[in-house]
Amino acid sequence: MLRHPGDQRVTTKVFELCMAASERKTIDLEQGWDFMQKGITKLKNILEGVPETQFCSEDYMMLYTTIYNMCTQKPPHDYSQQLYDKYRESFEEYITSTSIGDNPKFCPLIVKDNFA
Repeated sequence: MLRHPGDQRVTTKVFELCMAASERKTIDLEQGWDFMQKGITKLKNILEGVPETQFCSEDYMMLYTTIYNMCTQKPPHDYSQQLYDKYRESFEEYITSTSIGDNPKFCPLIVKDNFA
């Protein structure tokens, strides 16, 4: 165990993650979007009942961290608007190309996201 300056104990792994985050490298739009698309495809497969492993905590955290980092990079590498646009377009295409929009189970989510 390592000691934090605030005298709190932290594991070596947490310390390493904190150090990596402070020295993070720029993620370009194409690389990050490719990673996001893999996560989106996995989610679509799960929604459609295609055999797919569920998201584990590591998958979720890697996606979350990648997106967060891409949205908080210094200009001109802040891709928050581009990621939002691509994400929205991806799900708009999915909703219009499938019957998900007709499924009452998903309607509240669609209405909430599009009209909030």
